[in-house]
Amino acid sequence: MLIAGLQLPENTIPSLIVAFNLLLVSIYTLTYPTTFLVATIRVLSSAASAAAFLFFAYAPSHVTDMRLVEAGIAIIEVYGLLRTVETGFVYFIEPVPRWVVNGEIQSLPTTFRTRVLWSIDLLLSMRGTSWFKHTHWDFCPRPLLASEHQKGRLTFIRQRVVHFLRLVLIVDICDITIRTRTWDVYSDYPITSLPWHQQIMYAISVCIGTALSIDKPYTLVSLIFVALGSDPASWPSQFNHPFTAISLSDFWTTRWHASFRRVSFVVSAAIVDLSHRLVAHRRARALAKGICIFGITCLIHLGLMHRVNPPELPTARPFWDRSTVQFFLAQPLGMFLEAVVVRPVVVRTFRSPSVRRNVTRAWAWGWLVYTGRWWSDVWVKNGCWGPTEELLPLSPIRGILYGQWKPNTNMIS
Repeated sequence: MLIAGLQLPENTIPSLIVAFNLLLVSIYTLTYPTTFLVATIRVLSSAASAAAFLFFAYAPSHVTDMRLVEAGIAIIEVYGLLRTVETGFVYFIEPVPRWVVNGEIQSLPTTFRTRVLWSIDLLLSMRGTSWFKHTHWDFCPRPLLASEHQKGRLTFIRQRVVHFLRLVLIVDICDITIRTRTWDVYSDYPITSLPWHQQIMYAISVCIGTALSIDKPYTLVSLIFVALGSDPASWPSQFNHPFTAISLSDFWTTRWHASFRRVSFVVSAAIVDLSHRLVAHRRARALAKGICIFGITCLIHLGLMHRVNPPELPTARPFWDRSTVQFFLAQPLGMFLEAVVVRPVVVRTFRSPSVRRNVTRAWAWGWLVYTGRWWSDVWVKNGCWGPTEELLPLSPIRGILYGQWKPNTNMIS
């Protein structure tokens, strides 16, 4: 596989299939009016699905030595649990998603066939795109519907092949960079204890490597499905080109969070709505909303990395990890400073729109790299840069230059 996190142990597959099928049953009930019987089936199937996701993640026999695979298992588990909460409970309060076909919001399906197709489509939609042509979900972010995603099949395939080859080369460069030394999982601060220039270099490697390692399998899957006949518009770029973000808020709200935007936003909706009533000032309310959403994201990642804890440690690290909390709670602070300080200063100082964009882009990436050092500590101390971890099955750069095709060997002279 082209991402270690998807190399699931074979014995985990049955419980994962059961979990998603139970979730599908729960989603199917959304197409019916909410009666006592329908509500009961929805809640019970959601609860059973959540139990299956927990078994998938925590059964004693579902163990692997690779930390990136453990991270993949934990991500699937958390996403599944959030979807069960969203489907089984939140939709008693929030509106049920609707198909939008040719710009028109559709009523809920009424036939067995369309109910099944609707349910499968919603189950598989993370960002609001649809498997069907000229169709999307009403929660799909507007940037994913832009005309730039309306491409011919051959154009799409040609561009994605080039994009995939670039991804492989850049991920290989990141992998070469991180294998220039042996990493100590016993240190709580393996990155921020280094000299400054090394902190920046490795933080950039974590940021780029994480994004592209997720983008890589998505690009490959999109190529396969579009070649088999799927509509290219159903496969917009992963994260909506995150490295072109022109501000910190642009990065987090319309690009990086696009994949998990729906589940995290829906589950946190009640808390966010409460903050609107308690906080009157607009800027303060925006900060409270950011803290709420990133606080939930922080808790999710604390759970993820606690699950990934390296087995060689004599005892598991505490759940509350300072570096994780620092990184995630720094993001709403950065967005607040951007809104009240950075953007007004840039607008008053520079007249050219392109210069303004470049300055705010530099600010955003400076903030992300600086705070990313804390997340790099978390990533490295949990063994995700261990000598047996693989970002790629083969290394084209090392293979061509040195004949070293297997990447999991430290490049230490």
